[in-house]
Amino acid sequence: MLTTTFYKEHPFAQYIRILGNGKKGVRPLTQEEAYSAMKMIMADEVEPAQLGAFMMLMRGG
Repeated sequence: MLTTTFYKEHPFAQYIRILGNGKKGVRPLTQEEAYSAMKMIMADEVEPAQLGAFMMLMRGG
């Protein structure tokens, strides 16, 4: 029997994707996106690995 597992993407993943979309696809966060991302971080609504990836991508920009 073949079982397919679907999962819902974490809401914070979109911000990591924006910052880490390769040299040609990368762009800075808009003010609204940055506000929302920081709000999630301050509310402790992100996974530790997501926070680490976000911080590394912000450093590289």
